[in-house]
Amino acid sequence: MNRILTYLLALTLSVFWGWLGSTHLQAQSSLGVEWTLPSNIDVMEDELNILLQHNVQFVIITEPISLEQRDKLAQANLSFWLKQEFTFYTESDLLSNAQSFTNELNTQIARYDSLSIFKGIIAFQQSAFEDMETREQFASLTAPALFKNGNHYIRLASELDTVYTYLPLQKADENSIHQFVDQLAVETHPIVVPFNWLQSVTVAFPDFSNSLAANSNMQASEIPLPFVPSDTPTLHWSIIVLLLLWISVAVNAKLNPMYLATIPRFFLSNRFFVDDVMSYRERSSISGFFLLIQHALAGGLVVYTLSKVFISSYGIEALYHHLPYLGIMGKNYFSLFVVSSFIVFVVELIALVWLYAPNSSMNHFNQVLNLFTWIFHVDFLIVTIMLTLLLAGNASTSILVLGITYLFIWFMSFNLTALNGSKRLGMKRNSYLIKTIGLHTLVSGGLLALLLIYNDWMEIIELVVQL
Repeated sequence: MNRILTYLLALTLSVFWGWLGSTHLQAQSSLGVEWTLPSNIDVMEDELNILLQHNVQFVIITEPISLEQRDKLAQANLSFWLKQEFTFYTESDLLSNAQSFTNELNTQIARYDSLSIFKGIIAFQQSAFEDMETREQFASLTAPALFKNGNHYIRLASELDTVYTYLPLQKADENSIHQFVDQLAVETHPIVVPFNWLQSVTVAFPDFSNSLAANSNMQASEIPLPFVPSDTPTLHWSIIVLLLLWISVAVNAKLNPMYLATIPRFFLSNRFFVDDVMSYRERSSISGFFLLIQHALAGGLVVYTLSKVFISSYGIEALYHHLPYLGIMGKNYFSLFVVSSFIVFVVELIALVWLYAPNSSMNHFNQVLNLFTWIFHVDFLIVTIMLTLLLAGNASTSILVLGITYLFIWFMSFNLTALNGSKRLGMKRNSYLIKTIGLHTLVSGGLLALLLIYNDWMEIIELVVQL
């Protein structure tokens, strides 16, 4: 009996390890390259030799492709996908133009369909193909079709199955080789890399070049890893902004000796704080202006943190493709910080004028300023926790909740200021509350409804977050 169990165990382990081995080889069997064809044929031949020497199985290229270039690819027997620069389309764009897109792609496919090395077409990079109805609109394409979502080339068919994984390597250094090998070891699909990276890294690291040339199955274990020097920690600009926010608290306390004492009074004895402000016993406007600017910068950090968590680099590209005017500091996350901080500051000023103008019991602008801004002390805790969670990673839900909390506090600051500022208006109080809280709620709800109803905006947001 024991012998039978031993044989069964051995058989099971043999099948298991055999399956693992076959899966391992299948997962590491192919390397592809995104390649811009050189117009000079001699240069093309040199680059083609680099691809063939390093066991590149296929390339992804863009038009135009001359007859001479086609002949060179055919002679090398190097398969290619034809990539079209159709990018960042929303669902409405795809559905409304499906027939014209299909006709144009089929026309391009017809130019290459007779070539045995032509694998198919790649179009609609970073576009909204999550919906089955959208994908079905392109069922009449006459060749295999892929689209690119994030770092994955996905088959444009009934099922969203990944065909290739793109590794956006740029700098030819030790870290990029480690990244390539790590991805190769775990990847279940052929890997695509940029040609410029492959060319540079094989020149800079001969051992790596030799291992690719001799490693037709792309096995990660057979590729030597170069030494990676330890990186010196760098201080990110978001941390510098956060430090400046906390330093500004100390500066504020230095300029206004009563500042620190009023913080607990606002949160623990709010009625007395409001009475001091409305009776003009608390006259300083320095702290209020500090908090106004601090809240705006905190808003920028909140948007930056949410963007880093929920918007990939491809999502950022899609965002600036549809809304290019947001990229005032370049097409990056920092522009979102700058734009958001500016918008928050402008909206704050509008809110202050809105609260102050109809209130006849306020004779000094710093009264509304102090009532409006003191709740913003909570921002310091919110953005500190958000950035800490961002650096720690894997806390997207908590970061989202904190971001919503920031918006809620900002929204409620207006209403609380209106309530507190109306206590000395007597018979005019209801009229003031309608002009402030009532109108503010109506405008906020209207803007939210407009955002939800205006489908183009929602589709851009969905596209940006999905990528």
